[in-house]
Amino acid sequence: MMKNYAQFVDLVNRYLERQERSAAWLSKQIGRHQATVSKWLSEHKRPGSPEIVVRMAAALELGVAECNELLKLAHYPHRVEDLRETVTDQDTQRAIAALDRRSSASSPVQATPSSAPLMPMQLHHPPPAPSSHAPPQFAEVLLEYVSKTFNEAYIDRREFGQLMRQLHEEISLIRKGLADAALLGQFLHTGSMEPRKRPFGNGGLLAHLAVTGALASGEQQEHFLAAMNLEEKDIQAAAIDR
Repeated sequence: MMKNYAQFVDLVNRYLERQERSAAWLSKQIGRHQATVSKWLSEHKRPGSPEIVVRMAAALELGVAECNELLKLAHYPHRVEDLRETVTDQDTQRAIAALDRRSSASSPVQATPSSAPLMPMQLHHPPPAPSSHAPPQFAEVLLEYVSKTFNEAYIDRREFGQLMRQLHEEISLIRKGLADAALLGQFLHTGSMEPRKRPFGNGGLLAHLAVTGALASGEQQEHFLAAMNLEEKDIQAAAIDR
């Protein structure tokens, strides 16, 4: 009975589309003729060996779990864990090493690409009330909360990686104003805060948006921006400066 590789081909095409790559690009990455790769992707055929699937996954910047899914859809009875112990060619060994690195560097939540938009997931509970922490300690709790919120708010692994790199850049700026960071936590718990100058300036735009994104209503967000002396023009200016 002829096996159906349509799901395998569809998933590879979606990964290519997500990275805005072509069959010609993939053929160069895995060392196969362009006509051969195009035939796999247009005629619902699978590559000639599981090792080639592994190299395709590495070229597409996937992790181990995602590669295992491709192997399964290609109807190969192999997993990356098995091939790691048996392959001898250096190209496949390097590909497996790349899969391992991306798996260890990626978020705990991995998903296959989808045409559906990224949807926010349930946010973490806010950090403990600021009265239980001195400002420096509470700032650390708040930063962890914002980081975990970004971790679970975006499903797409590459999108999340970009956001986390931006967030870490912002954290280096936020740490210069730990007491001001505690004020953000106060607002999360009480819904109010004494009006004052915005604590982070344009460099902290991401932190402001992360906190306002955790607020339930537009009214709450407007209240927060007002407490921070932030207006729409400030956000636009900050975006331009960045």
